[in-house]
Amino acid sequence: MSVKMNLRRGGAVVIAALMVAAAGATPARAATPATTNAVTGAYKVVLSGNRVGVVAGGVAMVKEGSLNAPWVTQYQNVYDLAMDGNRIAVLTTDFRVLVKEGGLNAAWVTERTNAAGVSLSGDRIGVVADGKVLVKEGGLKAPWVTEYTASRVALSGNRIGVVTGSKLLVKEGGLSAPWVVEATNEEDFALSGDRIGMITNTDLQALVKEGGLSTGWTNEFFGAEAIVLSGDRIGLVTDQSSAMVKEGTVHALWTTVTTDAKSLALSGNRIGVVNSSGSVLVKEGGLSTGWVRV
Repeated sequence: MSVKMNLRRGGAVVIAALMVAAAGATPARAATPATTNAVTGAYKVVLSGNRVGVVAGGVAMVKEGSLNAPWVTQYQNVYDLAMDGNRIAVLTTDFRVLVKEGGLNAAWVTERTNAAGVSLSGDRIGVVADGKVLVKEGGLKAPWVTEYTASRVALSGNRIGVVTGSKLLVKEGGLSAPWVVEATNEEDFALSGDRIGMITNTDLQALVKEGGLSTGWTNEFFGAEAIVLSGDRIGLVTDQSSAMVKEGTVHALWTTVTTDAKSLALSGNRIGVVNSSGSVLVKEGGLSTGWVRV
């Protein structure tokens, strides 16, 4: 699962549209049928496996199964939402992180107070609390391990990424593994498998590396505000509010999946966006399949 929305930066004017045209991508313009219980007023969408989650009006809701499945309200007074496997996490407006495991109606466990962020991957939970990144591994009541003094965290498999200032560090292996400095000009980043994606804070350049932590970066795009990774897919939200996705190698061509995106999420063969009107659109299958408003 990977999800991203960018609320931190206004759009800088660069040549994003020209680069898409040069890559030979054609904007996908498909009809958007709506489910009978489609959400409005959303500002974030999260995908994980056959689950779709949204935050709308401060309420976290999740559906499981087909795109037409009913929404199940998870929690109110929510700022952020994360999902991975059968775990769901919320960051509440009073700065608590709660996590549940199992079905959509499972009980919540309060994991941390005074928190500012949360990330899930497998049996790991990462939080930002009191200016530090802490990670636990195993059950929901496992002990926390302080990882770094940092403002953001992302987890994927046995990798942990943190940001302090504009410095991006990643570790691989156990919770006590050493850190590797990946960049010193980070604006946004994402992890998935052996890939690391980053947006630079100097020229909004999207970079991706795959393999070891010390491998070189591949330039993907200029004019990006947010980056999302999932499997062999890479997604960007540009500074022109377009969402683009590529599939396969890091050198694959981009497909513009929508020209109206505030938030983008990827998981498996699903792509989700929130548009400027607060509607949530999800497609499953190929990059050019039609959208469903959920």
